[in-house]
Amino acid sequence: MKASANPFRSSSVEQIRYALHAEALESLVDQALSLSCSCLLGPKGSGKTTLLEDLEAPLQQRGFQIHWARLQLESTQQVRTHTIARLQDLGAQHVCLFDGTEVLNFWQWRRVCNIARSNRMALIATLHRKRRVPILLRTQANWPLAHQLVRQLSGSHYSEQLHQHAQQAFQSSHGNMREVFRACYLVLAHESC
Repeated sequence: MKASANPFRSSSVEQIRYALHAEALESLVDQALSLSCSCLLGPKGSGKTTLLEDLEAPLQQRGFQIHWARLQLESTQQVRTHTIARLQDLGAQHVCLFDGTEVLNFWQWRRVCNIARSNRMALIATLHRKRRVPILLRTQANWPLAHQLVRQLSGSHYSEQLHQHAQQAFQSSHGNMREVFRACYLVLAHESC
């Protein structure tokens, strides 16, 4: 199957949003705005980044300016330092959505929280483990939901083989949905045209 026709191509996967009702999303926004630092906590591939992205629109509707900060495991020390330094320019009218804060060391994370408090801005971070900030929501993948998403994306391409590969990827990656979708992509990529 050609990449452009694969239902698990990145442009299709990115269309999947975190399953949260509008009222629950607004409640998360209320909580986040009452705190200087808070987090979405959960394992890799459990929807933290997607949910963080979904918070942007309701925050903007309330008049806040959004500042995105993103770090990855490969981010150099220079990139991490620069990303933290940019937070100094933010104020009470800003909300910082910070994805990838788990790569920061103790002192870097402490500095980020101190900047948020002193500048009176709200900071919402994604974390894999607790770091002494309030938890807005714990994300966790489960197989019934993963299976539903695989069926939804695959449509007429759904098969027992796809199901088995998806379930195996879910189990071996401890519920990482990125790995599930990647496994499904590879199964369909090897289908004959």
